[in-house]
Amino acid sequence: MEMARQSAMEAQKHKERENQLVVLKMKAEMDIKFHEKDELQREDFIRKKEVVETVLSQKDNATREMDKMKEDKRRIRDEVNKELSEAL
Repeated sequence: MEMARQSAMEAQKHKERENQLVVLKMKAEMDIKFHEKDELQREDFIRKKEVVETVLSQKDNATREMDKMKEDKRRIRDEVNKELSEAL
């Protein structure tokens, strides 16, 4: 009877050690997944930042081109008006 009890206690201690090892393994895997997820989020943020910078740069270029076109149209309009005034 004592042998069975002692055997059961040893089995329980063995199972507890196995469970502790499983817990440590799970924590290590969780840390690895957390770091991978964190790295993916950082990379995603950098890609999004680059897209935003590109869009803003294109917007600025488009605004400059529109301003240049407006100025050219004003200049042409002024020249046409001047020529018409001189012709009359």
